[in-house]
Amino acid sequence: MTLATELRTEEALLQGLDRGIYQMIVLNRRLEDDGLACRPCGSERLHFSVPPEHRIAGMEACSFRDMDGESFLMASEVGYWERIVREAMPGARFLRQEGMEALQALIRASSLPSFATDVTLRLYGRNSGRVYVPISDDAAVERFYCYCKGESEARFRAWFRALERKYAD
Repeated sequence: MTLATELRTEEALLQGLDRGIYQMIVLNRRLEDDGLACRPCGSERLHFSVPPEHRIAGMEACSFRDMDGESFLMASEVGYWERIVREAMPGARFLRQEGMEALQALIRASSLPSFATDVTLRLYGRNSGRVYVPISDDAAVERFYCYCKGESEARFRAWFRALERKYAD
C-alpha cells in the first residue's frame, strides 16, 4: 500500500473522500456520518516552552489564563493551534516567524515563551535551554480521527484494529 499525505481543508478532504480521490482522511473532530467509518488515530498536546528562569518553569502544568498577556514567539504556519491560542489568550501578543530553523534560532536566543507539542518534541527533540510545561486546558489537546467510506471499512480492518489498540478513546 502506498501512502501519500496532503494538507487540505476539512471540506476538501471530505469531498475528496466522497469522490474517491482519497481512500482515507484524518480530521481533528468526530463526525456523525453513517456513510463513513471512523476510528481514533492519535492526539497532540500543546506545551508552553519557557526558559528555566521563567515563573512557570517549575510547574507540572499551566493554563492559558495564567499566561495570557505575555508575548510569545510562534511559527507563522501553526495551523489549528493558532486559533486556539488566540481565543484562549486574547491579551497575549504573538510574534510570528517563518521557517522552523529561523524560529528555533530565535527561541534559543530569547527569553520569550513559545509553544511546542508532544508530537513536535518527538520529531525535532527538546531544546536543552527550555522547559516544556503542558497546558492544562482541555483545548490544548487535539484528537484525530481516521475516516474511510463505510463500504471500504473491511479493506482497512487491520489498520483500524491497530489504531483501536493504540488510541482507544
